[in-house]
Amino acid sequence: MSGPFEDANTTTIMKARRTRSGEVDPYAELRDESEAELFDRVRRAFRAGLSRTMAALGDEPDMARLDYAYQQAERGALTAAILPVLERNALGATVVQTEGAKAAPLVLPVTWDEAVIASAATAWAARYVGELVREITDHTMGLIRRAVANWIDTPGLTIGDLRRTLEPAFGEMRAQRIAVTETTRAFAEGQKLVQADLARGGLGLVREWRTSMDERVCLICGALEDRRETDGWDGYDGPPSHPGCRCWTVLAL
Repeated sequence: MSGPFEDANTTTIMKARRTRSGEVDPYAELRDESEAELFDRVRRAFRAGLSRTMAALGDEPDMARLDYAYQQAERGALTAAILPVLERNALGATVVQTEGAKAAPLVLPVTWDEAVIASAATAWAARYVGELVREITDHTMGLIRRAVANWIDTPGLTIGDLRRTLEPAFGEMRAQRIAVTETTRAFAEGQKLVQADLARGGLGLVREWRTSMDERVCLICGALEDRRETDGWDGYDGPPSHPGCRCWTVLAL
């Protein structure tokens, strides 16, 4: 598929984790499991959210009923679905990187403290998920407003029609895109935390971009394959470079 997005038109989580040269993503198994879990949790949260939204709007839909309390409750439900998985993903990435550093011919800094890195991963997850959930729910509210306005302005539409219009906003395709993108982001962030801690101890490593080079790879990621962050990543700070990105990075001397 060409263009900036990889295929997300089915509910099958993508598992391609291999570069053109055959290098396998060190997080491959964990990412597959995490994507599947996050997809299921977000899908369930969306499904319940659609039912709550339709009940709140009522038989004569009124956006005023989707008040501050409603929006806070929806953010809370989505946070509960996403936060545990992304926190575990970021922590999992630090564990993989820590084990890799110990196995590599590197002398770890005397300041190395795995507990500090784990704490930083937990703090990142809490902060980031708050931002992510606000973005998701704000976008959803915009979609609901437009759908309700169209429903009011179009005679003959039923409540069933309104629900069908809203289903994509709470649908499986959106849930999958979130699962793939945010799993990629959490693992990339965990690696950055390890890189930063090594740098504080005097061991400077750089990240190299790796891409799943298959028929679904996009033009953005294909061009970044094997490039070091010191060479520039076209304005990106690391994966994901776009929704649905499956890329990863490795630390190198």
